Amino acid sequence: MAPALAGVTYAELATSLDRAAYPKHAMAAFLKAWKAFDTVYARPGVRLTSDAVLSMADIRDAIQRLGGHVPKAVSEPGRLAVSETTRRLKERYFRSFPAQ
Repeated sequence: MAPALAGVTYAELATSLDRAAYPKHAMAAFLKAWKAFDTVYARPGVRLTSDAVLSMADIRDAIQRLGGHVPKAVSEPGRLAVSETTRRLKERYFRSFPAQ
């Protein structure tokens, strides 16, 4: 599988497994999605985008909701996703929520 598509593919698989009530398998797929995204975004020359940060924040939220621990981030989007709440990231990158 192409590395650039691995994160998206694992994230879609994890979401489907989560909806179908397979939390153990969903957790494994979310962790693989995290690692795939983190690896791709850690490459030199890859631009930081709001989509990357929010994708990783969504995966982080799902891992935590399922009771897992988010792996250490090596990419800039991963570090941002770990350090900020999803709401603050949305405010920062999309300004979709008013600041409180």
